[in-house]
Amino acid sequence: MGPKKKERDTDHSSSSKGGTTTNNGRVADSVQADHELFLQAFEKPTQIYRYLRTRHFLSPIFLHRTLSYMNGRCTRNHQNRKTCKLVNLLDSKLQKNSQNDVNTRSKFMTLTFLGFYDPKVNGCREPVKVETLLLQIGHKKRKDVSSPIMQISVGTTEVCINPNEDSPPPKAPTVSIATEDLSLRNGQQGNSYVLLLRVSAPIISESEPQPKRRRLSDASLTNGMVEETTRLFGAELVVYDRHSRCLLIDGDYELAMKEITSPESNGTSPGGSDKSMRLANASWSTVDSSHTAPPLNILIHGPMLKFRLEWANDPISALVDRPKPYVASASTQTTDKSSSSTSSNSSAEKSQINSIDEPTVVRYQFLYNASRRQQTETRNDFRCPWCSLHCLQLPALLKHLRLCHSRFNFSHVGTEKGHVRIDISVNEAYDGSYSGNPHDLIAQPLALGASSGGAAFGRQGPTRRTPITATLVWRPRRMRASGHDPLQAEGDDGYEVCETQRPFITGHNRLYHHTSTCLPIQAKELDVDSENETDPEWLRAKTCMMIDEFTDVNEGEKELMKLWNLHVLKHNYVGDCQMGVALQMFLDAHGQELLKRNLYRNFILHLSNLYDFGIIAPATVLRTITSLQLILQRSPEHQEILKQAWLGQLFSKQEVNTATST
Repeated sequence: MGPKKKERDTDHSSSSKGGTTTNNGRVADSVQADHELFLQAFEKPTQIYRYLRTRHFLSPIFLHRTLSYMNGRCTRNHQNRKTCKLVNLLDSKLQKNSQNDVNTRSKFMTLTFLGFYDPKVNGCREPVKVETLLLQIGHKKRKDVSSPIMQISVGTTEVCINPNEDSPPPKAPTVSIATEDLSLRNGQQGNSYVLLLRVSAPIISESEPQPKRRRLSDASLTNGMVEETTRLFGAELVVYDRHSRCLLIDGDYELAMKEITSPESNGTSPGGSDKSMRLANASWSTVDSSHTAPPLNILIHGPMLKFRLEWANDPISALVDRPKPYVASASTQTTDKSSSSTSSNSSAEKSQINSIDEPTVVRYQFLYNASRRQQTETRNDFRCPWCSLHCLQLPALLKHLRLCHSRFNFSHVGTEKGHVRIDISVNEAYDGSYSGNPHDLIAQPLALGASSGGAAFGRQGPTRRTPITATLVWRPRRMRASGHDPLQAEGDDGYEVCETQRPFITGHNRLYHHTSTCLPIQAKELDVDSENETDPEWLRAKTCMMIDEFTDVNEGEKELMKLWNLHVLKHNYVGDCQMGVALQMFLDAHGQELLKRNLYRNFILHLSNLYDFGIIAPATVLRTITSLQLILQRSPEHQEILKQAWLGQLFSKQEVNTATST
């Protein structure tokens, strides 16, 4: 008895364990299903607001800075509007152009070359040749211009090498460039201008490495590898960029020069044909970063060209007295430094003042079925998580969330100093129905014209539209809210409580439908009583088209069925009891046409079919045929048509019988 009792205990314990495992599995499944429902509840509104964010970013329908609760995004003040006059607009524009555009006061850009410095050249008294070129680059494609790059040679001067700073040469060569070559028109241009400087320096040192010695062309190789005696250096400066901004001001310039391996590789043709050839033969190459020198070493140890740039009203001769070194005034530097420090201090103070009372951490918590489901990471700004709009302030953020994302419910809780938690739940009472003009939903811009529904896109002239008024801007008198709770002056729907309320859509806001076809009545059909018209033109054409598609009936039967179906469609007969009246009205309206088209026998067959299916009585058949015979007796022309048709049918029958007997 003992072992049996143990087995019972073992069975009971195993069953209890199995039940516990089953219950745990059910709980896990319910939790997983609940979590999926939570994700589905928040997924659809999130996708909608993500789509609206992209749409508003590409084509905004309003500006956020114009909203009453987005005062922080509007950085402009309107104090100048009180003193602004139309007469002063021209003076302010001219004053602004005179301050920004240097060329309004200067007509020439003068370059005074002070010397060419190369540490690798020693004891050379032969001057170098400096060629000045002006490169015009067009940024707009034009059909009448083969190349967007034009090169203009300004002049060539001779500059001494490594002049002594203690006893420099008394004279210095100059080059003047007229601003007319820059093609400025009313302070606007579509091109950028680059200043190219090329220096031809002699080779004196015999210990130069082999890569820096350039050889002549292939024709000179037969005479014993004769080496050139000059080196070519080049550099460039941007005078005007593509936005018409002058980047060069008065002052002394030290321009680091770079050696050019061959003259052809720099694009010397004025038309720019060499550039296209170079682009066609271009290839990528790996640059060894270990051999690249920093810019400071290049400026100290590399070749350098010193010159002075001045903007003047008159050109200068080719040789002038060597100018003294340009020194900026100390007062200007001190005022600039003081102003910059003052502005930086003031901006820092403003940022500190603005950041004293504002919380720095915002946390969003999603609620589902009155329980916390998910909590997002903390954010250090007031940026909307759906549309990425920076609201700058907590009241503005809460207003934006309630008004622009009304599919959710928002409530904020201040957990501690500097921390804000916003609880988010799905708004079950959200009404997403369309509240605008219902006629805008059925009016489509079709290419068939205004008769098909397109009001503004019709090609047959303007059509009538329903008068409706939509309130786009409304500035009511708002109630002041206290500073403790920024949302206490809001209603249940999140809007501000105002003294007066008005509807946003006024006017004819209803859409009617036809009782027979259930199609919407357009605006141009409101004054026309079309309920009695049960056979519109499109329905008549559709009926005839469907009858023509039959292939197992002859043409006479098709013509008769078209007349009969259109007759029934027009008068809208609804029962078999009306067939007698329908046949009599059909003969009154189309009796002459039946006889004219030779459809007498087809109509008799139609009556026989109606009798066979029990729709009409024998008396109705007799009465209808009698009425048709009376119409035939009153028209000799129709009698002749039927006689000829009967004779033709009889003759064809005799021919068939003769052919069959033979």
